[in-house]
Amino acid sequence: MQNLYGRPRTKTDEQLLDDDRYRRVAMGKAILEKALPSFIGDDDAPVLMGGDLNAWPYPDWAEQFAGARGHAGLVLPWPLTKMFADSGFVDTFRHANPDAGRHPGRTWSSQSGFRSAPGRIDYIFTRGEDVRVLGSRIDDRRLPRHQGSALDQAYPFYSDHSAVVTDVVIRGEGTGPDRPTVADDPEDAPGVWPAPPEGTPVPPAELAATATTFRPGVGDPARAVDGDAFTDYHSDVAPLPHYITVDLGRVRKLSAVRFQPTLAYDMNGTVERGVVQVSDDGTTFTDVAQVEWPRMSAPNDVDMKGASARYLRLRVNYGMGGASALAEIIPYELS
Repeated sequence: MQNLYGRPRTKTDEQLLDDDRYRRVAMGKAILEKALPSFIGDDDAPVLMGGDLNAWPYPDWAEQFAGARGHAGLVLPWPLTKMFADSGFVDTFRHANPDAGRHPGRTWSSQSGFRSAPGRIDYIFTRGEDVRVLGSRIDDRRLPRHQGSALDQAYPFYSDHSAVVTDVVIRGEGTGPDRPTVADDPEDAPGVWPAPPEGTPVPPAELAATATTFRPGVGDPARAVDGDAFTDYHSDVAPLPHYITVDLGRVRKLSAVRFQPTLAYDMNGTVERGVVQVSDDGTTFTDVAQVEWPRMSAPNDVDMKGASARYLRLRVNYGMGGASALAEIIPYELS
């Protein structure tokens, strides 16, 4: 996130990689050098292995994906997953979905939010000439029969990790299961970090904000219009819906509004559903757009279609944890 927002980095590339070297490589060696040989006498035997490694996938952070969404130009040869690849293991999800930009495979965290960089830390590996990968996908939603309840709203999946689902054939020449092979859906917004909307951003000094609920001091609504993406508006404990209103200083013809979710590690309050509204007098508001946003820290842009207004309001119908939080609200006016 620091790279994405032009902030000085607190860790170098080597310091990031050290998280693997100091905490995980020894565990990987124990699996490869001790555990597997105790299970497998024949080196050619087919192997299936899966689990949460808490480690990033080195192929995803190669040079060719430096411009992928959330990568911020970083090229990082993560040592733990490279060690498995060097030992002949196939990362089934990436094998079936080779484009890490279109298929980032986010598995962490389906419950607490996916943040900026795509956290793919859960794997199914295969090894052996007799194992053939047919397809693979990530599941991060509850089964259809379990969706639509209040529990589903707070917990969209059964775990804080998404599931990796892979179809494989072991030996044989057949086509595999007598059903469609599992396939991953590409992200709605693949590629580079989204470019700013068209129009001219209204300077923060010309904006003011109020909210129906906020944490005094640490969550003041003014933090949502201060031009600093690393400060947040955050609601206090209060029933939803919550409202945060931006005074544009005068009537402006708006092209778009960018809503930047919180960049904090704790994504509590990240807005998932709401309504964007406008007003001339600050009393009577008109709906412009209903919004439904993912549990991610990437910015969300709303087309205002040239609406004229002095006041801009977001009605938060649901935010993670029953709260609402925003790092920035950036109105753009037609030039």
